[in-house]
Order: sequence, then C-alpha cells, then structure tokens
Amino acid sequence: MKLLSVVVPSYNMEKLLPTCLGSCLYPGAESDLEVIVVNDGSKDGTLAVAKDYQNRYPEIFRVIDKGNGGHGSGINAGIENATGKYFKVLDADDWFDTESLEKLVAVLRSTDAELVTNSFVCVNAQSMKKSKPRSPVVGKALGEGEHLFDNAAPELLVRMHSVTWRTDILKNNGIRIDEHRFYVDMEYITLPV
Repeated sequence: MKLLSVVVPSYNMEKLLPTCLGSCLYPGAESDLEVIVVNDGSKDGTLAVAKDYQNRYPEIFRVIDKGNGGHGSGINAGIENATGKYFKVLDADDWFDTESLEKLVAVLRSTDAELVTNSFVCVNAQSMKKSKPRSPVVGKALGEGEHLFDNAAPELLVRMHSVTWRTDILKNNGIRIDEHRFYVDMEYITLPV
C-alpha cells in the first residue's frame, strides 16, 4: 500500500497539468505516492498529458477518464479509487513545492493521525508573486477530544490544499462531495469532521 494518494481533478488543464504532475516527482516517490489524475470530460489535451505521465511513471500515476461531473465528482472518483493510507487533493492548476511534499510524506510516515494539516502559499497567476506561507494549525498535534475548529481564530486558514485525511476516514464514512457544484472545498474539509 502506498502512503499517500493524491487526486488531481482535471478539466481542460492541458497547459498547467505538466507543472502540477511534475511537482509530485522526487527520488523515492514511487514507493510513497499514487497520483490519481481524474480527467473530468476535458475537451483539450488534458487526457493525453495525464496518460503521458502514466506511461512514463506507471508506478506513480494512474488516470481515470470520465464524463464531466464537476470538481466534486473528480474528488469522489479519487476517494473511490485511492489505495494510499492518506488522501490529499491537488487541483490541476496548483502544484506542490516538492521539498515540502517530501516533508509531508515524512510526517505521514511517523503518525497514525486521522487528519494532518500543512501550510500553503498562494501565487498570483499574473505576477507570480507569492504570499507569505499560510498555516491552518502551527506545531500542535490535537489529542483525543480536541477539534480543529475549537477556538478557531479569524486568522486560522483551513483550505482544501492544507488538509490530508486518512483515507479510511473518508471511505468508512461514505464521504461524497456534491457534484456539478462550484467551491466544494469546505465540504471536503468539514464532512469527515
């Protein structure tokens, strides 16, 4: 079993997908990661790009080709097909800082937590200017009975990209994200809670 399943819901992302998928490659990734690229009925070359990565790195990348169902349906297909201990969403127009991904994998190796959070950086698409790192929870492991949203301050930023769930939590609780809807991020974050 892989340690981390990363689902990449993709619709018409031919130009951006290589950067996204390339950010998942590091020495040893083949033993840690499965990256599930879900082509959501794209009308451009997204499927061809995804299949190229699958052909070049079959031990890491898998492609699911399905009709258009929206962002949530791509996440759902990822949950259904994930085999890793942990599950993370990476949108096709986003990418990992590869070194940070390796650090996340190291943390996942050393824990059995149901939920692991990480910081993230926003990048302006036009200027490529980066924000300061944003962290949902800094340096605190939550014990039994503690909740991520207890005493949440306004600066507490919990975003889909900062959340990694243990896959069995999603599967055993029948978590399904609304399909044909925009902005399903909060569902992914809060439904398992």
